[in-house]
Amino acid sequence: MSSITFKKTQTDAEIQALVSFLTQSVVFNADGQYFTVPGSLPLSYYATPGYWGDYICNTWASKNGQDCTVVVQDFGGGDQPYYRNGEGSPGAQLQIERVNATLGTDIYDAACWQIALALASDRGLQGFQAATLFALAANTTQRLGADVTAIRANTANFQYGYQDSISNASEAYALRLVGKDYWAQDPLWKTQYQQYITFYPACIRKYRGSITWPDWKPITGENAWAFFLGALPVDYFQYRSQGYIPFKADSIQNALYVLYAFGIMQSPIGAFYYAPGGSEGNTGSIPQGAISVENCASSLAGLMIFKQVLENTLSQDGSLAESDQGKIRAAINLICIMIWGGKAPCGHTDGLLAFFQTKAWNRSNGNFYQGGTYTQNTWAATAEPQAVDVNTWGLTVLGPQTLDRWFGESAAFNVWQNVKQWSGFSQNGQFWGVGYSNQDHNAIMSAEWTAGAINAVRCLMVYYQSDTTKLNSLQSDHDTMMTHILNLRTDHYVAASFPDGLDSKAFNYVNPPPGQLAFLYASKRYNIPFGWYANPIPSTTSTSWTVYLHYDYNPFQLGGSYNSLDWTAPPYDPNNDDGPWNVHVINLTVQNNVDGAQIMPSYQASSGSTWQNLLTQPIPIGGSIPIQLPSDAYAFMVVYNKPNAMPPSQWLRACQLNQSQLSQLKNGQAIAALWTNSDGSGACQI
Repeated sequence: MSSITFKKTQTDAEIQALVSFLTQSVVFNADGQYFTVPGSLPLSYYATPGYWGDYICNTWASKNGQDCTVVVQDFGGGDQPYYRNGEGSPGAQLQIERVNATLGTDIYDAACWQIALALASDRGLQGFQAATLFALAANTTQRLGADVTAIRANTANFQYGYQDSISNASEAYALRLVGKDYWAQDPLWKTQYQQYITFYPACIRKYRGSITWPDWKPITGENAWAFFLGALPVDYFQYRSQGYIPFKADSIQNALYVLYAFGIMQSPIGAFYYAPGGSEGNTGSIPQGAISVENCASSLAGLMIFKQVLENTLSQDGSLAESDQGKIRAAINLICIMIWGGKAPCGHTDGLLAFFQTKAWNRSNGNFYQGGTYTQNTWAATAEPQAVDVNTWGLTVLGPQTLDRWFGESAAFNVWQNVKQWSGFSQNGQFWGVGYSNQDHNAIMSAEWTAGAINAVRCLMVYYQSDTTKLNSLQSDHDTMMTHILNLRTDHYVAASFPDGLDSKAFNYVNPPPGQLAFLYASKRYNIPFGWYANPIPSTTSTSWTVYLHYDYNPFQLGGSYNSLDWTAPPYDPNNDDGPWNVHVINLTVQNNVDGAQIMPSYQASSGSTWQNLLTQPIPIGGSIPIQLPSDAYAFMVVYNKPNAMPPSQWLRACQLNQSQLSQLKNGQAIAALWTNSDGSGACQI
């Protein structure tokens, strides 16, 4: 356990004001046709017509050569209207942005909001009834239920894993951004700014002032947060006294259903595809085979949380029916396959851990790629732009212990040093926090992404606490970020004088009511390189993340620990034929000790049979990679070549193991591959 005490910069009274904002200013009654759940649901932002009409349309747009003018057209047939803004209108994207930001909820934001309310309830925050906060958080879980089919991507145009559609709404992904209703009234309509909006034809049939909901994107990462990282921890806190979540709880049932979609969205290399085929992105069609490493990190953490929840329920709920026990075991089995590899619904997958170790890591930069594509059995990583959150989240989820074991001593520490250099925001020579990417020119600060960086630094502090030099450096970064993230809180923002930030007049449009505090999403309006605009407006997610920091809660682990997880594969299960730990597989690590060479491990199933590679790509010079070796293998061999030789050398045998030697192997051992003699007939080291 950690002996570290983390600096606090907010009082309980200020946390009360933040939770007041989360429960009053960014909630709405779920009374539209999208929703069949009672009570209130959250919005992603607190946004006003004045911000969009005066600041964006009257001020920002004119300075940046843009125009808010939009022509809404009726594209419906017969009696059913379908309104969307004209694709040729100058203000088309600005209208979609303000509609989404004012009336929409990203299901990731809703999950963050749930966690914040559950934490406040669990920690007994004064001024709020625990039961009321839990009930409010439960509404969002109910929104994801099988009855609320309108928010699911279950139509034929969505191809999961580029293979099949899912017609059963409860098994399909949820849309990442959900509106108050199918019809969305432009926030500028019926205000002094409505001159920016006209309709064609002028005699509109009905819903004048509105457009049909414009965002239909089922995204893997958002679904991981909604079904695993958000709803399950809420019930973990709610049922803490009995030690397990009831099997029939909405959180478990929703997650069990959607696990099928995750199963067919996993690629052979272990990563989950960013979205089903046929999905539209922020700026056009999503590339075939697109993969987001950040989404994979969220999914890895979420699946581990779900696995732990199911194991707790299975072991502690004595009233479980035998059929329900079978469902839980099957789900745990599938989750293990997704994490460690095996036979999944999509076919064989290497598992998420193998993807992070062999594909997601940018060895030249010493950090994680933002993403890439996997098409025609080929992984193509996207090197630019580099993203802050993929590194802070990836570091946090995998844990510094794992990164240092995989990529070398201090690898995790160096990830943070790397990210801080190209994303850090400073004011008057003082480091304040981080932005979004290496293309920000160190000119933007994000409250949410700075909070995520603080969370990652806490994991580093716990792991490196015996290294005084590293700990002192991390402590300094942590404390200064904890202090200066407050400059993005509504009561400090104007005085902080952020470059290109809102002045006092414009800030009046976003300041929440008296008695409430919130954190802005960003220090200024900024076109993030990943396809959307950051706005200096109060954010549900930014505010929620600062509640986590106050309560020392890491949202990527059940219970909130900052300690590194042990990602060792589960023990052998004789009743499972498909998983990574079954009778047919031994989990090993192969270390490349052949000087100046890359290597490939392979095995022979029987005497005279074809040798089969155990990896899709060679182990690089000096590398170390986990493998899964069939336990009934007849022989094992490592071949090598030297890519930098002139001319490049051929693939030659380095070492081998025979059937007798293989029978002595046990899970968790390492095989050191080394050159033994001229024909490579010597034994590899175990």
